[in-house]
Amino acid sequence: MGEKPFRCLVCGKCFTQKHTLLVHQRMHTGEKPFVCTICGKCFTAKSTLRRHVMSHSGKKPFTCSFCNLSFTRLDNLKTHTKSHSKERAASTEASSDAAVADTSAEDES
Repeated sequence: MGEKPFRCLVCGKCFTQKHTLLVHQRMHTGEKPFVCTICGKCFTAKSTLRRHVMSHSGKKPFTCSFCNLSFTRLDNLKTHTKSHSKERAASTEASSDAAVADTSAEDES
């Protein structure tokens, strides 16, 4: 496994890059130097601020292929898509139960 020479003095977690350690340390200090100019929400990392700013654009480029619901972020679409697989599993299970019930009713005749 890769070497992780940068250790957090607060919790002991180790990192491969110094920058990642610095961003992590903000979690302990509460420092949030990156501020959204639109709504004022603050973030510990510049990348998180960039992702957040996209939510203000109104663009939703990630669309569910099952129900056409759209999302601003791919990770939200992926989480949403899992709900469809649960729905399909429940639907398949209900169909199987119904088929078993029909077979049982025929056996009793």
